[in-house]
Amino acid sequence: MLGEVGQGMAIDFEKLWKLVINAPNNRSGHTIHGPDHWLRVERNACILANRTCSSTHALGTQTGHHDDATIGTCWDADRLDIERAGVIPNAKFMSTDFGREIGNHGSVKPWLDLAKPHIADPENYHVRTGEFTDW
Repeated sequence: MLGEVGQGMAIDFEKLWKLVINAPNNRSGHTIHGPDHWLRVERNACILANRTCSSTHALGTQTGHHDDATIGTCWDADRLDIERAGVIPNAKFMSTDFGREIGNHGSVKPWLDLAKPHIADPENYHVRTGEFTDW
């Protein structure tokens, strides 16, 4: 069981991750909206949260209300991974000031260290070998 969301209950994210990536439609880790993209978006959210949210905890999957800063951070985290499609991130499509700052630069790479201590190796975080059937 993944855990029930509610007061005092937590989601087992590691179990949820394994369930999702082993679903028949996610057998490849390298698809435009697949698991490697999801991990980069998570990393980007950890970077952005340094200046946009009170904590990375606010970004987790929870029930309840998310404020505009949290929603904007999530949107920008996804938009900053547009490089996967050969497009440079553009500040005019970002929701947060920090997202626009990164978009003006054209890459999230100079800010990768901000993902620490949440992610030990932010540059390679999207590569989780051994978890996909075709890796």
